[in-house]
Formats: sequence, C-alpha cells, structure tokens
Amino acid sequence: ANKKLFDNDLVALIYKDGKVIYKNETNKEFTLKTQSPIASCSKWLTAALVMTFVDEGKISLDDKVSKYLPIFSKYSKGYITIRQCLSHTTGIEADNSALKNILQRRKFATLEEEVNVFASKRAIVKNPGELFQYSNVGLNIAARVCEVVSKKTFDRLVTERLLRPLKMRGTTFIIDYDAAPNPSGGAKSTAGDYLNFLSMILNKGVFENKRILS
Repeated sequence: ANKKLFDNDLVALIYKDGKVIYKNETNKEFTLKTQSPIASCSKWLTAALVMTFVDEGKISLDDKVSKYLPIFSKYSKGYITIRQCLSHTTGIEADNSALKNILQRRKFATLEEEVNVFASKRAIVKNPGELFQYSNVGLNIAARVCEVVSKKTFDRLVTERLLRPLKMRGTTFIIDYDAAPNPSGGAKSTAGDYLNFLSMILNKGVFENKRILS
C-alpha cells in the first residue's frame, strides 16, 4: 500500500470491431485491473447516468433544475437548465482551484449539502447559457436532480444503472465514507472497466447486446 507508483505506470488498450486488438501493461503492479483515480473522466459516467433518466422520460434536458431543487429559485438561479449543467454553462461561479475544492468538499456529508451551497453561496457571474466555465458545479447539480427524481443516492444510482450493467466491478464513487461522493471527479476505475464504458458509447449505447443508452 505504501509503494509509490512510477511515472511509467501505464495501461494502453486499442479496441476495434468488438475486441481488444492491442494491450500493453508497462508495470506488472499496474495492470488492466488496477484501480486508480480517474479525475474528470468521472464526468462522462455522470453525464451518461443523467441521460438514462432522459431516455426514460423522467427528466428533460431543458427542464429547469429549480423544478426539482426549489432552493435555486430562492437564490435567483431558477432559470438554469439541466442541459446547461451538462455543458458547463450554468453561469455559477466556478471552482477557484483544485486544492480549495478538495478542502471544501470534505465539509459535505451528502451531495445535497454541496449542491445547496452552490445555490445559496456561489455567485452568478453570467446569465445561464452565456459563458462556458469548466468546473464541478453543473455535473454535481445534475447528479443531485437524479437523486431527487429517483429518491436514491447518487452512488446507488450509478451502480444500478451503469456500473453493474457494464460489468465495471472495479469502479466506485465511494472513496471516503464520511464525505459526499463527487460526481464530477471522485471515481476510481480500471483500464478494463473504462474500456467497457467507452465501447458502449462507441457501439451507440449497446454493451454485450444490452442497450444502456439510446
């Protein structure tokens, strides 16, 4: 557990016509099944989760988040849509720095607590839809909408709707049981798992003959 990962820890995979045609593991301790933080690649998983709800007609991309999270109307953020959450155009002040964001997130026990702070404490710097600002804000808001609609926690939703159907057994958003999961950057995964997800996207939403997304 205390061994340092070296700079050449790398798994390279090439997938074509339904199978892996090339694999290179550069370190015997860092393999296809080694779990590692995937940072903002977590956003792809969260966006896909949101789109399962769109596919089912439970939400629309052009729904205002205030329809599900009334606190946003209370703080003059009632016009932000789910589409704007997924495209980083909410207009809400972005994270100042990665380190500050990590320290701030440790205060939150649930995703609800964090998103309520986005509504009540973060300033609106532009009207929704006018400015692209890459941050954790929008995806985490969209993930919270899914929690409200389903009455289930984010980690349970992503497991039921994506990780289990895609056989991503080495992937989790539960890193710290005392802190809220981070839909935008908090997942750990493996090269093999993430390939399953990407192959589903490549195959127009189908994995092993089972449709995950439209």
